[in-house]
Amino acid sequence: MFLYRLVFAVVFGHPRQENSKPEERAAAQRQASILYERHRQQAIRMNELAAHISSEADARAFVDAVADMFADSLPPSWATRGIRERIAHAEYEAVSDPLRQVPEQRIADVWNKYVREIGGSEEAVVTAAEIHSMRDATFAVGQVLRSRTNQT
Repeated sequence: MFLYRLVFAVVFGHPRQENSKPEERAAAQRQASILYERHRQQAIRMNELAAHISSEADARAFVDAVADMFADSLPPSWATRGIRERIAHAEYEAVSDPLRQVPEQRIADVWNKYVREIGGSEEAVVTAAEIHSMRDATFAVGQVLRSRTNQT
């Protein structure tokens, strides 16, 4: 019975937008297509930058490109210059020496400290194993998407 209610809610729950004009729908589709292409090009550029880090300057270019992507959500670049340089240095070290990568336990410890400082619930506390599972899942999804979109 629950399944029938769920199907009914999905099919009939949201009003259809058949009232919009074909020109408006076409304009919205064009805008969505332009936005999608812009994001796709940014993702390709980011992948290229990340794949070719061979110096701290390359790492800095990668970090700056990531920050530019999220510029509307971040403080101004002059305010984040120091942290960007530290992140770029860490990126370069992780690429040039895998032993310099940040351990998952350290990530979990820092996150948990943050959760406790802001008074978050204990449900937000994570373990190193959970961090590993999330990173592994992200990697697996990335591999599948890359294989389907013919990107490196």
